[in-house]
This record gives sequence, C-alpha cells and structure tokens, in this order.
Amino acid sequence: MKRGELSSALRFALLAALSAIVVVVALEPLVGHGRARALFALALLPVAGTRFAGSFGARARALFGLGVTSLALWLGHFPWPYLALPLAGALGVTRALCTRSRSPAQALALEVVLLGAGLLLGALCDGWSTLSFGLSVWAFFLVQAAHALAGSADETHAPIDPFERARDQALELIDRDP
Repeated sequence: MKRGELSSALRFALLAALSAIVVVVALEPLVGHGRARALFALALLPVAGTRFAGSFGARARALFGLGVTSLALWLGHFPWPYLALPLAGALGVTRALCTRSRSPAQALALEVVLLGAGLLLGALCDGWSTLSFGLSVWAFFLVQAAHALAGSADETHAPIDPFERARDQALELIDRDP
C-alpha cells in the first residue's frame, strides 16, 4: 500500500462530500432536491474515475468512457436513488480496468465488496437533508479508500499503455547522442 494513495483517497472523500453539499444547495432551488443530487453524482463520476488511471492516455480513456456513461444516464432522467447502482458499477469497472493489480476474478470480488459496502453505508447515512447527502457521499468514498489498503498494483499484470510507450521511445530518441 502506498501511503500517498490512502491519504489522496481520504482527501478526495472529504472534498467530494463538501462539494456535494455546495452543489446541491446551489442547484436545489433551480432543479429540485432529487435532480440536484442526481446531477452532482453524474458530474462526479468522470472526476472520480480518472483518479485511478496511472497515465495520461488511461485518464483520457476513463474520462471519455465515464463521461459518455454519465451523459447516457442523464438522458434517461433517472431519479437519484436509482442512479447510485449504475454509477457505482461504472466506477468499479473503471477502477478494475485501470489498476490491473489482481487477476480479473480477484478484482471483481474486491470491487463487489467495496462498492456494496460503500453503497450500504451511504444509504444508511442518506436522508432528506443536504447535509445527510454530503455525509452519504463521504461515507461511500471513505469505504472506497480501503482499495488502497488491499495492496499495491502488481506490475507484472499491468499492461503497457501505448501512450506511455510512445513517450518513452521519444525520450529515448532525444537522449541519444548524435
């Protein structure tokens, strides 16, 4: 486990919770209580998903994929509680694909446990108030921070990102003596 990963995940959980409160308070008079929560969660998904990618290329792919997922769910006009499961699933799939630290079966089992526990704790904290929504967002991402405790990425299973490989080749060409 990297100490920086855990502290970064805890910081992200706190910032997500605080921004949830601010955004829902700002949007609630305009779009209503449930829709403000849904819009915040849809906007948070691409941001949360890009945290797991290790390279610029992987971040771009995660941002694009999760952005399209958020857009598709937004077009469906699902109410807030029904969005939590698909958003958590998309986050888990992205994390499993980006980290590649375990075999696919182990990664799937870890994601199911962490996402299930995070959704359960978030649902227990959620209520009608905006503060309780912020608390539920914090609780969900607090459980997700436990992913850093599950072990570090195994470099033997990690695929080489084509963008990183091209960058390394370009730097090697530049560093050669003429």
